[in-house]
Amino acid sequence: MGGTLVYSGDSIRLRRITAGFLLLFACATVVWWVIVLTSDAALALFLPQELPQLWLHGFIAADAIVYCGTAVAAAVGLWKARAWAWGCLCAHAGAAAYVALVCGTMSLLTDSAWWSVALMSPCAVSAAWFTWQLYPSRRRNT
Repeated sequence: MGGTLVYSGDSIRLRRITAGFLLLFACATVVWWVIVLTSDAALALFLPQELPQLWLHGFIAADAIVYCGTAVAAAVGLWKARAWAWGCLCAHAGAAAYVALVCGTMSLLTDSAWWSVALMSPCAVSAAWFTWQLYPSRRRNT
């Protein structure tokens, strides 16, 4: 169940690069939350004026658990070549896609807060790409 996976040289490098990116995304998300929650100017860039600030606060726990939590879990699992890492990576990619779609929809509906789209779109695309590249086909458990 929690076995170690065998990777070739190229996929070892990709696994480590992916782990680094995931940790970077998680840390950047924490920094983003601190900035947005402490700066009205930053908040105005990311939250459409039509939405109450409470709406954004509803995302804090989900972001911490689902987006950051799965990023850290996948990073640790990938670094240690654990069999469960790809499942965490899939969950993270899904969370990133969901947040990017919410940001995009809110920006399209309000014609504001485009910075949220600018920040989340690369995260969603790269998470999906890493997930696809690390698909566990032809890997064997040891």
